[in-house]
Amino acid sequence: RSDWSSDVCSSDLFPSHDTSILLGVLLLIAVAISSVAQSSFINVEVKVSSNNQPLTHVVVSDGKNVYLTDENGLTTFLTDASHVFISYPSGYSLDLLPNGAVNFFRKLDLLSEENKVHFELKKNPYPEEKHSFLVIADPQLQTQEEAEIFDKESILALILAKGELNDPNIFGVGVGDLVFDEFHLLESYDASLKKTGIPFFQVMGKDDIVTGKQIGRAHV
Repeated sequence: RSDWSSDVCSSDLFPSHDTSILLGVLLLIAVAISSVAQSSFINVEVKVSSNNQPLTHVVVSDGKNVYLTDENGLTTFLTDASHVFISYPSGYSLDLLPNGAVNFFRKLDLLSEENKVHFELKKNPYPEEKHSFLVIADPQLQTQEEAEIFDKESILALILAKGELNDPNIFGVGVGDLVFDEFHLLESYDASLKKTGIPFFQVMGKDDIVTGKQIGRAHV
């Protein structure tokens, strides 16, 4: 209200020198907040290519926003996310990590103001008129005994399903809650899935998060 504003700004409440000090403090606080907000973001340049040739219109994301590569196979953006990832375009094979998981992401260095990320894709030699995928839901391994059962029974079922489908483009998705909170069993989980020869995407579930932070693992 205008009458309230005039009262608050009156010299009786705030002498002129006090008002100047107050405004100066508020300005410093605003600058500090703005500086902290800006410093939490980094510049990211993502390049996607195949046989050293740029790939256009490849989807790139930091989990919050989605971008497309340009005619040079590049996209640039600001982010405060820890990782960036791509959506594999049709006609290209899934690259794998040593543990058998699909290599579709890159970890960012949040201590560096600029990050350059490169995805080099390979052509898929197989036709893609159809494809199959398998899903693992809530394995929730909690003991070594359960990990061994998973290895003997679930993995055998996946291998048999893969054989029946006979699809060179098959892939798998683990839809989260992989090992409850027994994170040391993740290595057993990985080793078992790798036996199937099926490229797996892993989705994080609520039990794959500890103390509000993502587990220190590459593919989760």
